[in-house]
Amino acid sequence: MSIVKFNQDSPIQKIKASFLDDEIILTAKQEEVKQQIRFAYTLRLEGGYSPSQTIEHLQKEYGVSQATCYRIYHKAMYVFGELDMTDLKAEKRIILEHKWNLYQQARDEKNIELANKILDEYYKMFDFSEKMALEEGELKAHQYNVIVDRGVRKFMHQQFNKGSVDFNSYPNIEDVEFKEVKDGEEEG
Repeated sequence: MSIVKFNQDSPIQKIKASFLDDEIILTAKQEEVKQQIRFAYTLRLEGGYSPSQTIEHLQKEYGVSQATCYRIYHKAMYVFGELDMTDLKAEKRIILEHKWNLYQQARDEKNIELANKILDEYYKMFDFSEKMALEEGELKAHQYNVIVDRGVRKFMHQQFNKGSVDFNSYPNIEDVEFKEVKDGEEEG
């Protein structure tokens, strides 16, 4: 595991944080970039535009070069998450649900021939010949990179220098009320 250390937040990190925290103050230029990022991601997610169509719309909307639009697009994917690398299993699940809804609609309309045709297509999307086996890599060790906020990192160093770590002494920690439930006892 590796920990990435930043001495100062980059403008894009500050913009990304501003989507989560309204109290972060951005410069006029950063606000402009934030708006462009939001526009690009909205085109991709809600508008259903391809990356190239998104680039074209950015050029028309903001009157900037194609290279700048590509930078905006990549910043949007960094801030909100990469849409181009969508999990194939998730896409298959969406198609399966859509086919199932079509099947139910055809069945409700008493269109048995169409319902059977849709159900056959739905069935073909499953691979019933294979046993339910673990996919390769599921049991392999994984490496996770943890990026720690500067304030938390400073606090952790102070705690480590003391010899013991007490995360309850971190500023802004709230105690949460709880009720201990023992085995056999129902919550009520």
